[in-house]
Amino acid sequence: MAIITNVGTSHIGNLGSKAQIALEKASITEGMADKSRIFTEYGESLFEGIISGSTVSMESSLSNYHLMPIAEDINGTTFDFFSDTVMLSGVRFNLPGRHILSCLAFSISAALKLGMKKDNITLAVSSLGSEHVRHKLVKMNGYAILDDSYNASRESVIADFRFLQFYKNY
Repeated sequence: MAIITNVGTSHIGNLGSKAQIALEKASITEGMADKSRIFTEYGESLFEGIISGSTVSMESSLSNYHLMPIAEDINGTTFDFFSDTVMLSGVRFNLPGRHILSCLAFSISAALKLGMKKDNITLAVSSLGSEHVRHKLVKMNGYAILDDSYNASRESVIADFRFLQFYKNY
């Protein structure tokens, strides 16, 4: 199984362009006979002609698997998840930040492909916590510090600025 969540700019210093990053990421699928076990982001034009498989997205029902956020707050997001055969309704993910849901959508898609039952997926998602230093709120001396120091990239910093709206009252 191969999951390629996105083509960002994290490796541009080594590879030179997003097109080269896409080619390098696509190389993981070489020799894979079962293309249905390859997951890419729906609408990623850089993969056109070099990779095929199942597509995953946030909100687009045109993809094979998609996640639709219903409600979002400082403590997490409630969402529905769809594939052509399964619907998970009203699932609660207890980590804030809409951009994290994209990776979660890939994880759920892979779990379904591997035959995991929907009740077990819902239980696993709702029990996830923030053991890593991603979007960790630290309150100190009257200040709120959003710690996203784990492997931050341009894309994650932009996501953090969007995420800060939930901390405006802190």
